Amino acid sequence: MNQRKVEIAPHVHFAQVEQSYVLMDLKRGIYLGLDAVASHIWQSLSEHGDMIRAAEDLCRDYEVDREQAVADIESWVAELAGKGLVVLR
Repeated sequence: MNQRKVEIAPHVHFAQVEQSYVLMDLKRGIYLGLDAVASHIWQSLSEHGDMIRAAEDLCRDYEVDREQAVADIESWVAELAGKGLVVLR
């Protein structure tokens, strides 16, 4: 996994609604609702911006293989970055 840090783009706001997060892209005027697992990852990334630590958090709280968690998070973060929702440092 790439060791780069993840930062939430400045034009993206998010709110927790019950057990999930909703992302609001103020630049494009759209929002995205996250499921429980994506919300778990988002919360971890918003707290420390570390993809490896987010994978470790996911493995701690869900029954998931570490390599699978790492690959899934890396793929999802790349998708978010492509949409301009996060910035990789």
